[in-house]
Amino acid sequence: MNQGLQVKRAFTLGASMVVLALILGGCVPKEIRTSRIELGTVKKPRNNPDLNRVKRNLEEAMKLYPDNAEVYHLWGRVYAMEGKYKDMDIAFTKSEELDPKFEKDNEFIRQINWEKLFNQGKALAQNDELDSALVSFENSAICWPERYESLINASVLAHQLGRNEEAYELSKKAYDIDSNTVLVMEQYASMCMVNNKYNEAEPVYKRILEKDPTNAEVMFQLGNIYRIENDTTKAIEYYTQALDIDKNNSDGWFNLGLIYFHKKDFCMAAECFGRVCSLIPEDTDARVDYLLSLVQCGKLDTARSELEKFTMEHPDNCDGWDLLSQTYLKLKMKKEANEAYKKFESCKKEH
Repeated sequence: MNQGLQVKRAFTLGASMVVLALILGGCVPKEIRTSRIELGTVKKPRNNPDLNRVKRNLEEAMKLYPDNAEVYHLWGRVYAMEGKYKDMDIAFTKSEELDPKFEKDNEFIRQINWEKLFNQGKALAQNDELDSALVSFENSAICWPERYESLINASVLAHQLGRNEEAYELSKKAYDIDSNTVLVMEQYASMCMVNNKYNEAEPVYKRILEKDPTNAEVMFQLGNIYRIENDTTKAIEYYTQALDIDKNNSDGWFNLGLIYFHKKDFCMAAECFGRVCSLIPEDTDARVDYLLSLVQCGKLDTARSELEKFTMEHPDNCDGWDLLSQTYLKLKMKKEANEAYKKFESCKKEH
């Protein structure tokens, strides 16, 4: 009787130990459990974990438990430590598909790495290490795809490096994430312009004006779009609006002058080119355009006086001598016209 009771108690004790072992082990496969211990927790990771050991365990776990979400989560952590951010993103996404409970931990790791890489990118850019900075910003965008800041900074750097198609693609991704922030809209529209995608840029610039009705630069860019599309009426409208706000925009005055010149409104062209000359006195091309417009406008006395000054200041500018010769002829000053024309021919031979 006592012996039977002892056997029964022994059996009960043995069963209890098995249950306890299962509880303590949590039914977690040893490969995963070992990897957990080696890496530490998400918020308190171990310093200098043995990643090779972890990877061996996870490779074995992948074979045994291909649909275990934690395996992919742990792989994502390893990839983040190794700087393999695309692989990290794939692993985290897979773990969340298998078990959404990992979203919170994955998001924490994404954000930590985003901040590290974003700040690293800023520091590198400040040191003019643009290629490395671009890589940091692109990696930070992988870590936290919902943040447009990484993509905008990457777009700016790609443009500075002359990689304009890449700059456009990055700005478009940022715009797809947040199409209501003016900074994002401006960068996207600007990269559309650089890549001759005027039909994409136009509606974005108009949306910016809805938010910022006094943005002279946006008005100027819309003027450029309509000038390129040969819609001179709209181009004049937007250039004029821009110059009403920013009267020191020399490019705006020059482009407006070109439009008036091609419309054969030479007096208005002269006025616009004259503004450029006032803003940038050393711009000889604008000055020649101004002088030519004066001649075509019929303001011959003013043109002659200005051309005589110009040819004295720039005797090597052949266009100046040619224009001066034509102006003298129109004023019936044949002797002076012949002398100016000889200087024009001499200038052409020398240059």
